[in-house]
Amino acid sequence: MKGFLGLSLASLASASPVLFGSTVAQDAAPIYAAENAKTIQDNYIVVFKKHVTEEHAADHHSWVQDIHLNTQDAKTELRKRSQTPMVDDIFGGLKHTYNIAGSLLGYSGHFDEDVLEQIRRHPDVEYVEKDQEMHTLSHHDSETEKNAPWGLARISHRDALSFGTFNKYLYSEDGGEGVDVYVIDTGTNVDHVDFEGRASWGKTIPQGDADEDGNGHGTHCSGTVAGKKYGVAKKAHVKAVKVLRSNGSGSMSDVVKGVEYAAEAHQEQVALAKEGKGRKGFKGSAANMSLGGGKSPILDQAVNAAVDAGIHFAVAAGNDNADSCNYSPAAAKNAVTVGASTLADERAYFSNYGTCNDIFAPGLNIQSTWIGSKYAVNTISGTSMASPHIAGLLAYLLSLQPSKDSSYAVADITPKKLKANLISIATEDALTDVPSNTQNILAWNGGGESNYTDIIEKGSYKVGSVEEDETINIDFGKIEDDITVDAKKLGEFTKSMSHRIEDEVAEELKEFFRGLRERRGASANTSITAARDDGKLRFSTPDNMAANRYTYTREELEQYFNRICLPEKDRVYDVTTLPSDEDRLAFLTLLQKHQLVSIPWENLTQHYSWHRVVNVKPAHLFRKIVLNDQGTGRGGYCMEANSLWHYVLISLGFDAYIGGSRIYSGTEEGGYGGWTHMVNLVTIAGVKYLLDGGFGPQEATQPLPLKVGDVQAQIPPAQSRLLYEPIPQMRDQSQRVWLYQHRYDEGSEWKTMYCFTELEFLPSDIESMNFAPWLSKQTFFTHTLVCVRFTTSEESDPGREGTERIGGLGSGKGEIDGSLTLNQDVLKWRRRGGKVLKWKFKTEDERVGALAKYFGIELKAGDREAIEGTASAIGPVGATDDGE
Repeated sequence: MKGFLGLSLASLASASPVLFGSTVAQDAAPIYAAENAKTIQDNYIVVFKKHVTEEHAADHHSWVQDIHLNTQDAKTELRKRSQTPMVDDIFGGLKHTYNIAGSLLGYSGHFDEDVLEQIRRHPDVEYVEKDQEMHTLSHHDSETEKNAPWGLARISHRDALSFGTFNKYLYSEDGGEGVDVYVIDTGTNVDHVDFEGRASWGKTIPQGDADEDGNGHGTHCSGTVAGKKYGVAKKAHVKAVKVLRSNGSGSMSDVVKGVEYAAEAHQEQVALAKEGKGRKGFKGSAANMSLGGGKSPILDQAVNAAVDAGIHFAVAAGNDNADSCNYSPAAAKNAVTVGASTLADERAYFSNYGTCNDIFAPGLNIQSTWIGSKYAVNTISGTSMASPHIAGLLAYLLSLQPSKDSSYAVADITPKKLKANLISIATEDALTDVPSNTQNILAWNGGGESNYTDIIEKGSYKVGSVEEDETINIDFGKIEDDITVDAKKLGEFTKSMSHRIEDEVAEELKEFFRGLRERRGASANTSITAARDDGKLRFSTPDNMAANRYTYTREELEQYFNRICLPEKDRVYDVTTLPSDEDRLAFLTLLQKHQLVSIPWENLTQHYSWHRVVNVKPAHLFRKIVLNDQGTGRGGYCMEANSLWHYVLISLGFDAYIGGSRIYSGTEEGGYGGWTHMVNLVTIAGVKYLLDGGFGPQEATQPLPLKVGDVQAQIPPAQSRLLYEPIPQMRDQSQRVWLYQHRYDEGSEWKTMYCFTELEFLPSDIESMNFAPWLSKQTFFTHTLVCVRFTTSEESDPGREGTERIGGLGSGKGEIDGSLTLNQDVLKWRRRGGKVLKWKFKTEDERVGALAKYFGIELKAGDREAIEGTASAIGPVGATDDGE
């Protein structure tokens, strides 16, 4: 789940190439495969020895095809055994031939054991590598930057970003002009307005695939390279080289062929320019490859050969927080290998590191172009996003030279020289959390300088110690109902914004200050709401708000109320204005009902999305669940739904905080696992209440007071209660926690669902806890699709046929009397203890239709395709419906 194209999560975990055992003679060419990579059965890439000429290679290709076609019995057997749909005709023997600038000759294809043995025995063959699958792996769907992308601003400033610089990109207006950039990826949305007609389709390598980006990853990278708003080199030309299919999968052999295409196209442009026949003003070529996998000699060799051919190449370091030297093409020595940095000038926690890393560039929360329309944008993260910053910067610096057809043309700046110059001018010691064996340098573009020589002569810049007391002179510790700070007193941070703070900047300021407080350990009760007020910033600070806590605006609360279908007459925006505690409790109870009925508990992001990133930051949760930017009707699992609710509660003025919870599973010794769930605790009139909107059909449907043994009615005839006692795993049995218990009716046995503590958990704790349900292979969330929504007495079933939605869906009218549970391929509806519907899906279309009909969830087309080929996907033929 990372913004780095790779073989798979498993294959990226280990990457050194291994020599496969062989039954052929000892003098046969070795055969390699990346350890733990998912290889494509009977598909191989063959590399010739250095003495082989193009003529000899052509003869060899004919020989291979002949012996392959003579093995008809083997071909029939391959058809029976093959499990891969990577190409339309995988049985054709020879698939690709390679000649990358004369430095790498070889071929790839689908061969049986007998043909492979003859290939390995041939004296012209250096080695053979097993072909492998490659997939897109998005990392982080994080909060949107509404102004100029922070990544562009960061590479144009030496020091850490501030109020005066965080949205300002300094650059030469001619940056990128005359340079082609080959984006070797999933393709590019060449019609996007941000490319201004400077993007064109180069080549589609996967056989039979369309000339379009059906994934988005390649378009995002292209936008960072050369987009008018989002790009580093705003006048460069993008050449789309599609090596992965629209569903995000592909083969190593196709990737190598894409590298060859880029090298050949570049050399053709160079030759035409020298003859005066090419595009006027051509200055050279760069390439970006935000993909990779296990250590692969052929991929490293292909990239190195392309660089030898004159292409300035940037590659992603990888997202496993591991040594990049164990990954390819990150280990390709001629390319520029790029790690990812954050807005806070840290090494991104996922970024690979090590001696193969050459430089860092912004890679967390990067906004750029996307697919779906010519205006679409998206914000994602990964070293995939860092690498195109460098590809764009290579194009940018290359463009600051006379063109090859100019009378002022000078000797070419070789990729080796430009790489050295790029490193020499980078900002030193800019980042934290960089291992000692890794160069701690951050990319810099010259700060708007347009003379290449002047930029290089400036050399590197070493970041000194930060004078925090002088830089931040806001007293965050002062707590009042309204703190008004004169913008003139904000020093250099606010000089450029003193009287011009626009609405679009408000969100950025909130995020910026929040990051500053976290880094400096501030303890103020300050939630920033920036607005124009005679050159002053107004900070709203409710008395009962926890330190540094994000809150939603009145307009956002209005949108939330619309999302949960809360009637206008019942809406309250500040509960402290209600006349009594009874009114506050009644309003809280009403909110809980509407939240449970309207916002489903679901983990669809882990299955129906390309990025598979579960983000629990408040701004993202609001966009996903309230504004529906990931599809209509979306909810979230426990960390998402309860986090959204927490921020709503404190925004409304409730005395609320987060509590941590351990799920009772019975599989752990003693029954309880780690902190993998969260609840909200709200105090009204001295009584503390449990609120949980993210546990599923057994959760309490109304505020549950923290009182031992009090039985509360839930979905009839179910009941719940709380106990206060130690759990078996505790060594100190004097410590007690609250146990939440549930039973299906008055006569059934009480079952413990989870325990929780009254100790307050911080949002940062929840972000850490979220990694377990999000990424752990031990949790069912990662391999089972679940969706739960509570229903009311006013809802009615229109039947399975047609697309009509359930009557009264999510309106909140009536009382909660049931729940809908979709568990992988089965949908059940229970009302008042009885089952009124059971539907076993036979196809993905049925499940997607049921999500819309019964839950109001409309998935985006691209996300709908992301589940294909995963463990949670439903095959075309399923078990028959049992008719219940």
